[in-house]
Amino acid sequence: MASNALPASYLPVQVALTLSEPVLLLVAIGIVVAFRRWQQGRIETDSFVVLIAWFVVPFAYVLIRRPPMYDGYRHFLFILPPLFVTAGLAIEAIGDHLRSPWLRGSILLLLAAPGAAGVLADHPYPYAHYNVFAGGMVGAYRRYETDFWLTCYKETLGIVNSRPDRPQRIYVLRNAPLARYYALPDIEVLPYEPELGETRVGSWLLATTRSNADASALPGDPMLLEVGRNGAVFCVVKNVVSVPEPFNSPAP
Repeated sequence: MASNALPASYLPVQVALTLSEPVLLLVAIGIVVAFRRWQQGRIETDSFVVLIAWFVVPFAYVLIRRPPMYDGYRHFLFILPPLFVTAGLAIEAIGDHLRSPWLRGSILLLLAAPGAAGVLADHPYPYAHYNVFAGGMVGAYRRYETDFWLTCYKETLGIVNSRPDRPQRIYVLRNAPLARYYALPDIEVLPYEPELGETRVGSWLLATTRSNADASALPGDPMLLEVGRNGAVFCVVKNVVSVPEPFNSPAP
């Protein structure tokens, strides 16, 4: 789907599926806490309005104007701080009702655990994390953006470089210069341009699963390698065997 033709639900869904589960709960509680404290005069009206406007104004702009968006919502990360401030109000309110420092610490650890576990499990792809409401990363795979930075190229080329059967030439479906940076000097890295008929049998193809691009790139060729995390595949490497004539000549 084009970046300027996304549904109005795109941003709300992305926010709801990528924040950790405790944060979503804390934000809901924090909204109630903030409103009650404002009514009680414990939060100044100016601060209360700024907190609301900080999130609502850009959020409403996206829903109404539908600006082009891609790579998740990385261009709108500035809407997250007011959510975390609101979550902080909830944590403060919970702490006010707990006398034991040990209990407070335990609650904080429980709240931080899902996010911390996700960062560790998804390393080095924490930005591709999805929570349980999306079914985790495996549930988001091929439905939502995951490794849009193509960080998987580093891990994938590291594996390719270490293989004794590595090819002399590897074609790259997207951003060949990035892959070339990680490849050994004896591997020729070229952009995958099937319309030019330059792909050679015996070469390998590196493809990203972003936008399901790998599914249409030499779909019948054997898979050599898959790189990803927690059931989600970010990069694949295929052995080129199905190049049509007259370009079906062995790699030198």
